[in-house]
Order: sequence, then C-alpha cells, then structure tokens
Amino acid sequence: FASTLQQKGGAGYISYNKKYKVLTSMYLTYDNAKSVAENIKSDYPDACVYEIVLPDIEVPDNLTEEQSSALTTSFAVNKSTLATFSNIYLGLDKGEITDTTAISMLHTLYEDSVSQTDSIRTKFHSRDTATYLKYEMYLTDFASNIAEITKLELKGMELSQIIKYQQLKCAFLYISMAKLFN
Repeated sequence: FASTLQQKGGAGYISYNKKYKVLTSMYLTYDNAKSVAENIKSDYPDACVYEIVLPDIEVPDNLTEEQSSALTTSFAVNKSTLATFSNIYLGLDKGEITDTTAISMLHTLYEDSVSQTDSIRTKFHSRDTATYLKYEMYLTDFASNIAEITKLELKGMELSQIIKYQQLKCAFLYISMAKLFN
C-alpha cells in the first residue's frame, strides 16, 4: 500500500500501534498535497488532506529576559528546522543535492536542536515545573527524530522519504510544544 502511494506521487509510510496505519507526509503547499490526494482518489476514495498550521507561541510574562529569549529562540530554530526539512527533501527529489550533502545538512540541524535543548536546560534549571520539564522532553524528542533519519537511512530506506516522515513527526512535536505555552 505504501509503495502504491509512492508510485502515485505520495510518500507512504507504514506505522504500527496495535493496528497498521499508512501515513503520507507533509507538503509545502495545500495544492501539492491536494494534487497527490486527487491522484490516488480513484483507488483510495477516503484519501484526505489536513492542513497543519504551526502556531506562534506566547511567551509567559513571569520569565526573566534571558529565559524569554531562550524560549523564543528555541521555537524559531525548531520552526526553521521544519522548513529546512522541506528544502532538503525537495533538493533530493529534484537531484539538486546528494545524499551526502543532505546528511551533512541534517547533522547541522541535529546540532542546532541539541544546542536548543541544552540552552533551555541551562536557562530553566531553577524552574523545576512540569511545563518546562515537559518542554525539555519535547526538545529532546525533536532532536532524536532528526538523529533517527541517519539510522533509518542506513537500513536501506530512501532518504527523501525518511525526511518527509520525520518532518511530520517533528511538526506534531512542535505543535505539542506550542500548546504548553498557549
């Protein structure tokens, strides 16, 4: 099923959590996603498109200037990472960049993500609240998803498809992180 989706222009992945699910991926525009959905509608009439909007954050008033800056920067870096994922997989799909270049770019994204986790841990060490501990956990998961790309690629999966899948997972983490503060 996943292969059929890929042949029709989609990015198909199989997920298992007590039952099998096939997921597609994020697209840069709604029109791109709609086009893929239309291509597969004849075979899969329940194909649908959901718009994922990455929310802005509202920084709490009770933070120091340093904490507020760290939080704002962290969200900006993670939002930028999601956009960079798109640039990487589009470059791969169009043959404009090589797998080696993509891996190098992903390594930089990973280092940036880890740096944000460390920054939040440092700036909020005195705030032992559930919100900031949970945010630190989300940041760690975000970085882990980037690191997982290389592991999956080594198992023979196509790098572009892996990036699309991990981008989707990171987008949901980003939304979860934003909900902590909004």
